[in-house]
Amino acid sequence: MLGAVGLLLGADLAIGVVFLVTRSSSPPAMVMPAHPMAMTGKTMSASSCTLVSTTQLASLVGRVVESPSPRSNPRQTTCTYRISSSEKRVRITYSMFVSPRGFASWATGVDATGHRTKHLCGIGDDAYVATIPTRHGSVTALSMLVGSTQVLIEAPASVGPVTSLAHSLVPAV
Repeated sequence: MLGAVGLLLGADLAIGVVFLVTRSSSPPAMVMPAHPMAMTGKTMSASSCTLVSTTQLASLVGRVVESPSPRSNPRQTTCTYRISSSEKRVRITYSMFVSPRGFASWATGVDATGHRTKHLCGIGDDAYVATIPTRHGSVTALSMLVGSTQVLIEAPASVGPVTSLAHSLVPAV
């Protein structure tokens, strides 16, 4: 028999766990998580946005950066930092439970749009970077895998400073 439990933690964050319940003539019913990830207890939250300060980002882009606007679900948090007096922004997305194969598909997807990714060594377990033109200039998109967490940094800055920011994030992820 399957059962489910849901918990609403805020306007945009909900956690659900599905259990497989087996019954036998032996002592009380046994409850087992239906999926291994249900056992971890880890979820993404807006607190991920505190891993990078607005001061760090201001030095990255050379302008004042506003406090983040977080959007979270149990597997992903996106932190959007607006650059004051501008339509530009810095966006950092933390995604959990990403496999190496799933991570590699990010680079394949970017390459498919005609923007070449470059493989980076020495950042997390794996990393790629691409410079993507936008209507407001260009954005450096750096995606790194640390364990099973993918971190995507999108910033209107050159590759060097974005790479330095990524290096500083590795121990915190």
